Amino acid sequence: MHLLSPWILARLVAGVTAAALFVHGAWVSLRILRFFRLGTTSEGQLALERQFELASATARVGAVLQASALLLSLTAANQLAPQLRGAMCGYGVVHAVDSGPLAVAASALASLAALVLWRLLSFDRRVRGLQMLPALASLILGTAALALLDLGLTATWLGALDFSVVASCCSSGLDAGEAAPLLGYGISGQKLIQLLAPALVLVAAGAAWRGAKSGGRGAAQLAGAAGLAALPAALAVIPLVVAPHVYEVPHHRCPYCLFRADALGLGYLLLGSLLVASSATLGAALLARLAPREPDVFPEQAPALLRAGTLAWLVALGLGLAPVLRYLALSGGVPLL
Repeated sequence: MHLLSPWILARLVAGVTAAALFVHGAWVSLRILRFFRLGTTSEGQLALERQFELASATARVGAVLQASALLLSLTAANQLAPQLRGAMCGYGVVHAVDSGPLAVAASALASLAALVLWRLLSFDRRVRGLQMLPALASLILGTAALALLDLGLTATWLGALDFSVVASCCSSGLDAGEAAPLLGYGISGQKLIQLLAPALVLVAAGAAWRGAKSGGRGAAQLAGAAGLAALPAALAVIPLVVAPHVYEVPHHRCPYCLFRADALGLGYLLLGSLLVASSATLGAALLARLAPREPDVFPEQAPALLRAGTLAWLVALGLGLAPVLRYLALSGGVPLL
């Protein structure tokens, strides 16, 4: 049975474990939202605080597993491709089942939410007050729901794979389309993204650096908004611009191929840096709203988070530009696209 494949088993075990840890955190969070009263020192309240400490620890472990589950989904797709006729890379495995693309998207969303939650819970460990408990409990509940959705879609996708059929290849799917002019002005969507994405990533890096320097809550929220705008553009430019330059073929737009060895695993580095950058800036923006003002530890703790976001945005920008600059150097300045 194909479900006994080591890669499928690893992905399902990671998903089940992460979901179970988040469900435990969600159960405690429901009790927090129902019974916790700030300022009360009864024995029941102290028991709730101790339960939340354990739930926070399990949720942090679940967050790491959830992020690993996304990487396992992408790795499993590429590793299973040789077993599925017609599938040259992970694209064929993911798109062999209707729920495949939804499963990968749910994994990405759940991983981002889990990493943001991990940063918030790590910050809360350094705060003596309990003002953030209700908000953190609500965030754990939301992340648990996303983890369960991811697990359900992933199990449906992997369980429905049929290795006896012929799958489609990325060359007959993603690579077959042509870029259409945008709004009739002769500017293709590909060209627009090619120009817009680096600018938005630079803005996000600059906003994060400014927030780290100032230590202000408003600057941190601005950095989070800039990161939220830069992330979809950065993801869109990977298949439209980065992948063609890696393989030096104008119409090769498959992002799954970037997770293969012949692309030096560039997909893992790009995706990892984008997850670190966006979770750091979004985490800082949420902390700007949730962190207690008395005592105000936000200016002391948040700058390190925003500096990490700045570095990760710049790393993502460098990784995306490297194949383009390499091709221009090899071609003597002749553009590929």
